[in-house]
Amino acid sequence: MKKGLLAVAVAGALTMGAAQAETSIYGSIRYDYNNIKQEIEAGKGNGERVSDFQDQGSRIGIKGSEDLGNGLALVFKLEWGFDGMEGLNKGDGFENRIAMIGLAGDWGTVALGRLDNPFKQTIVDGSVIDDFNSRWSKSSANAALNTAFKQKNGTLDRVGNAIAYITPEFSGFSANAAIIMDDEIFAEKKHADVWTLNAQYQHELGFYGKVGYIQGYVDADKSRAWGAQLGYKQDMFGITASYADGKHSTAAAKKDKGWDLGGYFAFGNDYSSTIRVNYGQDKPKVDGQGEKTKRWALGFQQDLSERTRVWVEYGEERQKQAGETVKDNGLSIGIRHDF
Repeated sequence: MKKGLLAVAVAGALTMGAAQAETSIYGSIRYDYNNIKQEIEAGKGNGERVSDFQDQGSRIGIKGSEDLGNGLALVFKLEWGFDGMEGLNKGDGFENRIAMIGLAGDWGTVALGRLDNPFKQTIVDGSVIDDFNSRWSKSSANAALNTAFKQKNGTLDRVGNAIAYITPEFSGFSANAAIIMDDEIFAEKKHADVWTLNAQYQHELGFYGKVGYIQGYVDADKSRAWGAQLGYKQDMFGITASYADGKHSTAAAKKDKGWDLGGYFAFGNDYSSTIRVNYGQDKPKVDGQGEKTKRWALGFQQDLSERTRVWVEYGEERQKQAGETVKDNGLSIGIRHDF
């Protein structure tokens, strides 16, 4: 399964040289060619198909750990995203993705700073849709979270001003909890603005399950969401399913329910060739009225080494607007190298 920040925080303390301080630089360069059918405006016919070279989430970071003795270790991680294709040509500089420091021991890990949202990791990380390479492949379960917690500075995919606790793993079981406190963005509450609690189980045969809940304030009105993910994954094939139910308790009563179902099949030497497919739906509602959005994606990935891959992916999104179907679709052909 794909590991997020919380797993990395624990692994960093255990694998990066327990007897000394260790620091390493890592990163990922992700470029692709996009052929996109632009969004159809209701009542105005079809849009134009355009081509573009894009960055698909390149990043660079520093991570490390230090043995403090008596079974205690300090762990840290700093990560920045950047648009290598456009750079400063469009005013895009480095984006602060992760900035955390923590303490880890046999009792678990405490992490403080800007973190991956543990609830988003519960419903998205490890799923088939998360393994796609292009941004055309979108999680419908995560769309439900973003409907409930949409805020003026973006979504809650990553959260600053946060503290999290991650338990050790007990026979495949683990859990985490996090609290967000921000007196500028979430000014409606005096102390804890948003909190989340999540648990997961991983069986050695490949079965896993995750469930989580998140609640709090991104404005004057309460938001909440719950979600779950189930799956079975091995080297040759796997299937995953995710679900999220979100609500923003405004006067207009915003709600959204989203789900994803995906599978993959790997073949070739060391299972270096992978075919993926995913289908998902979500239906945001305001005052009980809303239109369903349907998404599907199909992709092929070829691993050239443990750190280098190429891919071909196609994704489509359909939504009803003013009684007409609006369709977006895109083809992505790309390359990625991790270091």
